[in-house]
Amino acid sequence: MEGDQTFAEQLQALIQQIQAESPSLQVILDTVQISGSAEIGNIEQVSETSGAEQIVGRNLGVGGDLKIGDIKQKQ
Repeated sequence: MEGDQTFAEQLQALIQQIQAESPSLQVILDTVQISGSAEIGNIEQVSETSGAEQIVGRNLGVGGDLKIGDIKQKQ
């Protein structure tokens, strides 16, 4: 690639295109066990790519009080 700048630029453009189109995963609070009380502030997930999967609270075990602030998810 050092000897062929044009090829390097084309390859970089392809990598950026693939990254922009690849799905992404954003997870907050995955597999959390709460036995007492927990308070979590506001949560915001923002994805710049299309096809992103956004998860808040997966596999939660709550044996007490759980308070979560406002949740915003944007794509």
